[in-house]
Amino acid sequence: MSNFKYQYILAIAELQSFSKAADALLVSQPYLSKVVSAIEHELGAKLFDRSRSPLTVTEAGKCYIEYIKIVLDAEKHMLDQISAIQKLPKKELVLGMGMPRVPLMLPPLVERMARIYPDVKLNVSGEGSNSVLAEKVANGSLDLAFFTSPIIPPSVSHVFLGSELIIMVLPSNEGISPQAVKNGILEPEDLKILKRCRFILLTETHGMGLHARRMLDMYHITPKSQYEVSGLEEAHRLAAAGFGAAIIPESWVNRIKLSAEPFYYQIGHPPLTRDVVMIYKKGRTLSQVEKTVCKLAQEVMKESINR
Repeated sequence: MSNFKYQYILAIAELQSFSKAADALLVSQPYLSKVVSAIEHELGAKLFDRSRSPLTVTEAGKCYIEYIKIVLDAEKHMLDQISAIQKLPKKELVLGMGMPRVPLMLPPLVERMARIYPDVKLNVSGEGSNSVLAEKVANGSLDLAFFTSPIIPPSVSHVFLGSELIIMVLPSNEGISPQAVKNGILEPEDLKILKRCRFILLTETHGMGLHARRMLDMYHITPKSQYEVSGLEEAHRLAAAGFGAAIIPESWVNRIKLSAEPFYYQIGHPPLTRDVVMIYKKGRTLSQVEKTVCKLAQEVMKESINR
């Protein structure tokens, strides 16, 4: 069922900001404003008082929110009832994951699923950034999807799969303290090297791209220059070739063959990590098959990190 507009209104009311809600929902602010304006035009009433900062919900808006919560609760109850009625597992499950994760996790996941549910076909969509995967889960195109962005949109629920270290890739140890070289851990002082070199990072549509920008904000670092790339492999290879510094998840350290071996460091103490979760449409109850997929994904992810 399509309840995008309900989720949009609830997010704006909760965050008291169109821009913050747009960021959380992974949509553009102009698009969000257009959707809300269309709803207000249809209702003939304003839902938000935009003249105030932060914005407030109007009386009409409060009434609208009260009823859409009832609708969403009713939909959740209905879906729970239907799930309980369906005694047989789904014959097909559509799973989304970013292309870099496919060769690492798909073969063992499919193999284990086939042993437990031989009659269930696991279809995998290996295309799309985190924002695209979240959108497809919310609109029902995907049943489940791996998700690594630090911001989980309110249109989906999630199951925690595990955490993995975020690793800094450097072409040399120049400018790194002897203690950092010995321990393999970059402390805040060591990270100042980014002010003197190029920093390679993924675009903001990728989870690792957002993690990179958060790291820079956390340590108050402005790199000498930044160079955006579209994929982890490109960032990894460029850093190894001496083009600049980059960050990658720990599962990528031994993923590809490089002409020159770079230096890998953990970041900070405790070390910087990212969470990997499995997302599914908000308000929906996972089937036993889907719960099994999540459990197997936890196992496979743990094994991929410990290799």
